[in-house]
Amino acid sequence: MKSLNFLSTLAVAATLCTQSLFANTFENTFDLGGTTVTIAATSENVIVNLGTVEKETVTIRIEDKDQNALLTETVKNTKDFAKKYNVKRLEDGDYRLVVTKKTIRTVQPFSIKDGVVKMSPADQKEKFIPTVNFHNNKLDVNVLLGNYSNIYVKLFDQDGRTVLHEKHYVALQLNQRYNLEQLPSGTYTAEVKAGDETFTYELKK
Repeated sequence: MKSLNFLSTLAVAATLCTQSLFANTFENTFDLGGTTVTIAATSENVIVNLGTVEKETVTIRIEDKDQNALLTETVKNTKDFAKKYNVKRLEDGDYRLVVTKKTIRTVQPFSIKDGVVKMSPADQKEKFIPTVNFHNNKLDVNVLLGNYSNIYVKLFDQDGRTVLHEKHYVALQLNQRYNLEQLPSGTYTAEVKAGDETFTYELKK
């Protein structure tokens, strides 16, 4: 597997005009929290068009099959954003293009076989990132299910011991508050497992 810094040397991410960018390519256009996103692929490139991104931030990540980041780019206050990422030198295998805005994230899997990029709109999924807030000894966990099913919430102390572990079965949304007044002061790690993904958050009491 290539190193995590490898794709930064491959990211021939010159800004291109939209017309030339999408000539003779696969395209898929969708709405991401009010931002129109177009994802495309040529035989050698993965392409992202965000148009104009002003006040809010959009993050682009290319990950390997284990969800390790090979490239991360943050876009804000940019007009006519359109970039291509040359991935032809990556090893054959499975990858993910992840585009995130606030708590909404679109995951577009793609593969490379014999040096050629393969991407299908049928594989695209929209997911919602859990939000975790800690204030006045209250821990609030909020999750829109989207493509998720069961939600697991864990809390670990600074020694790695589990001090909270719950599994939730909910149909649409989880809004759960935990009272942590009885726990001693210190640094804790909240872990939310939603579907096949785990999100971690650090909090201090």
